[in-house]
Amino acid sequence: MVKSHTLSFRLSWNWKLSSSIAEEGNMTSSERWRMYLEIQNLREIGLNVSQIARKLGVCRNTVYKY
Repeated sequence: MVKSHTLSFRLSWNWKLSSSIAEEGNMTSSERWRMYLEIQNLREIGLNVSQIARKLGVCRNTVYKY
């Protein structure tokens, strides 16, 4: 179960990757780690792959990968 204050923070955080960073070749390891954590957090609160991809500005394949 997710703590309510953590859940509200996750829902209010509208993090969107710029198109240049979203290309995996240009991402640093810390950016890839942040991407992984954000995708996992969004899956945990119940968003599906398409919703996560739209929210983060990446393709669905990227969401599947992480």
